[in-house]
Amino acid sequence: MWISFASAWADARIKVNWHDGSNWSAAVDLDVTQAGGRVHHGAKLPTSTQKIAIGRVKKSASDTEDDIPVSWLLHVAEA
Repeated sequence: MWISFASAWADARIKVNWHDGSNWSAAVDLDVTQAGGRVHHGAKLPTSTQKIAIGRVKKSASDTEDDIPVSWLLHVAEA
């Protein structure tokens, strides 16, 4: 299972982590840019992943863009 993100209107920073049924992973910050391609953490999610938390975070103290949508794509491959 893989998850990736994209943005079409502006650059955004998101925080992502996943839960394996017992514990949450360490949170990962990802910068998703308007001009760039799809962004992912770079690794396949563990097969035990049961839920994924995704939230937008501010890039800096002066970041006031609260309405930048970031799309996500969850890809599940059959074994």
